[in-house]
Amino acid sequence: MEWNLVISPGSNPSKPPLKILHIGSEFTWRGGENQIRYLIDGLIEKGIENHLAYPKGAEALNRFSPIIPTFALPSQVGFDPRNSLSLFFYCLKHKFDLIHAHSSKAHSIAVWLRRLGIRSKVVVHRRIDKPPRDRIPTHIKYRSKKVDHFVAVSHFIKDVMIDFGVDGNRISVIRSAVEDSVYSKICRSTERRALSEKFGIPEDHIWIGSAAALTHQKGHGDLFKSLVQLKKTHSNFTCLIAGEGELEEELLEQVRSLELEDCVRFVGFLNDVSGFLKAIDILAAPSRREGLGTILLDGLFAGCAIAATKVGGIPEIVEHGVSGLLSESGDHQALTDNLIELMESPDLREKLNAQGIEKISREFSLDEMVENNYSIYMKLLN
Repeated sequence: MEWNLVISPGSNPSKPPLKILHIGSEFTWRGGENQIRYLIDGLIEKGIENHLAYPKGAEALNRFSPIIPTFALPSQVGFDPRNSLSLFFYCLKHKFDLIHAHSSKAHSIAVWLRRLGIRSKVVVHRRIDKPPRDRIPTHIKYRSKKVDHFVAVSHFIKDVMIDFGVDGNRISVIRSAVEDSVYSKICRSTERRALSEKFGIPEDHIWIGSAAALTHQKGHGDLFKSLVQLKKTHSNFTCLIAGEGELEEELLEQVRSLELEDCVRFVGFLNDVSGFLKAIDILAAPSRREGLGTILLDGLFAGCAIAATKVGGIPEIVEHGVSGLLSESGDHQALTDNLIELMESPDLREKLNAQGIEKISREFSLDEMVENNYSIYMKLLN
């Protein structure tokens, strides 16, 4: 049975505020952490008391500690018993109504908290598109009745979980969303001029940008191979790579070996990518895997045209020829052709962006994302 998620329940001033513990595991700040921030901001507006648990030293603790109570887990390893045991006493103290686990490691911790006797309801969020590991402990974890409900950020991820053996009735799809109003406050020419001066980029070039962690999943190497083809016919472009990660040195070497140093610039990690996205013309997302791809939502609101791959949940955002252009992952020639088509037609870039904004404004509402999560909480607690 499908749940009708969107509700607006009234509040009861005689009841104490709902208390929710959010658990995450990423040491750096990534797209999932941004979604947790949006969710918590919305829940605070509803009068809900939120707490956050992340590994000691995680960026999320620094960003959230001025806003809500935080708890530093002693280990970055999800199955480390110290995490569950230390958090067990924190839960006893605060008596949370619900625990929301936002990653696979957090999922493990939440299941152990229930096994240790914590009676809070448990919701598990799944944002990555690859199947869970085919191991007995993982199968047990996903079938455990200690989890009351799952949330998938795309229909693709829901299907992956069902294929793994999770009952589809225990999974709700709640798409991620982003704040669009920030982009109306950013001056494109100012951001473009600043990047031009800092990295020596001609302002009259077409700027192709990527904003993603430097990992195999994001497909930067595929993008560079397409740029080699693009360079044979076009010289009026520069590719800007924003982000950091394990492949940084390898990708720098690839750029050198492919003789792309004159048209590729690494701009490093950006705390706020909004100005970067506002400055570029085309957002390239050559991902090999992607749960949804919220950077594409940001890119559309920032005014970019999208060239992405047809993987994971990306087609739920980008409809080929309507809200962007898609190619198969690893098809370097198709990606090159899409980039050329966008570069050569400003009218097409504008049309696809306008149609993309119309689509995501309708289907990826920030208010609805918060409301749908809240709806699940209330159904479980009632």
